[in-house]
Amino acid sequence: MSNQILEKIKTEIAAFDEKKKALLAELQKEFPAMFTELFAQAPDLKSFGWTQYTPYFNDGESCEFGVNLDYPYINGSSEDFGDESDIEIKLHSYKKLETKEDVCINDEVAEKAGYNWYKGKKQIGDEGLCYNPKYNASAAKAVEEIKEVLNSIPEDFFEDLFGDHVKVTLYANGSVETEGYEHD
Repeated sequence: MSNQILEKIKTEIAAFDEKKKALLAELQKEFPAMFTELFAQAPDLKSFGWTQYTPYFNDGESCEFGVNLDYPYINGSSEDFGDESDIEIKLHSYKKLETKEDVCINDEVAEKAGYNWYKGKKQIGDEGLCYNPKYNASAAKAVEEIKEVLNSIPEDFFEDLFGDHVKVTLYANGSVETEGYEHD
């Protein structure tokens, strides 16, 4: 009798796993297209990416899968000022500083970005971000809305949908790309 119960449970688990795989496959196709409306609000925004992985080490704490949406990749470049490759559509999700009296958190980065008025000023503001004359309001709004939607999704769903140790990129044309991601 217990063998029959065990076999029935195994059969049900296998059926559940098959249904889950089929649903995930369907959602993997549909998921990126769900964001095309947000991309349409900002023609300069071509892609939005993030990394997701389980750390290999966490100072003795358990290593848990996480989705890193705080510093997305915008049009292939990191939103963080440390990435110099795409200054044209620089988006600051924390704050748009409005005047030249606002200062930069890092003088060297500011100088590379062409912000020469920062010299001799003290750091002020919530994050100390640079004033950005190329700030793109519609793209920044779309990025914030994408982040809001993605942040409302449970992290384990991302792992099921896209995998572990990957960089995920959503494109304005409704496609998605995943690639392996190396991290510490």
